[in-house]
Amino acid sequence: AAFAWLHEVDRRFSPFRPDSEVTRVRAGTLALADAAPDVRAMFTLADELSDRTGGYFDPRGFRDDGRPDPTGVVKGWSVDEAVSILRLAGARNLQVVAGGDLVAGGEPEPGRPWRIGIRHPEHAHQQAAVIDVTGPFAVATSATYERGAHIIDPSTGTPTTDLASATVIGPDLGTADAYATALFVMGLGG
Repeated sequence: AAFAWLHEVDRRFSPFRPDSEVTRVRAGTLALADAAPDVRAMFTLADELSDRTGGYFDPRGFRDDGRPDPTGVVKGWSVDEAVSILRLAGARNLQVVAGGDLVAGGEPEPGRPWRIGIRHPEHAHQQAAVIDVTGPFAVATSATYERGAHIIDPSTGTPTTDLASATVIGPDLGTADAYATALFVMGLGG
């Protein structure tokens, strides 16, 4: 059920699928008011997170065409929902990893916290830090080491390279991922 959910999210939210609701809203062939409730909610959440971060999280996502884009929050939200599906099915001790970000709950062993390694941004097989965390929690990292300088500073319209990576730990992945992106864009001053 969790995998089916993630495939459904991809079908409806992928900006790379011409038939997805997100693509159709962005192209103007589907009015946002006519989109599914969760699609509308992701556009709203992206705008709210932009407001909360002073615009450092840009709801245009990785594009620079000026049109709203909720995909920057969809991955985290969809993983949070997949974890809910697993919990409703009885999972108590779990970890779901998606694109280097993760959500965990419970314990890996009775009485032991999760030990989460934060990848070193310059040495792929080394860790910059290891944190002990008890669940439920989410860990999100924004960095350049996988996809290069792809995170755009909305104030300049150019990729930001002040930091090598930024990691945020929080109660849900949707918010933690947006805050990691905002922190990365803020740079050292953030």
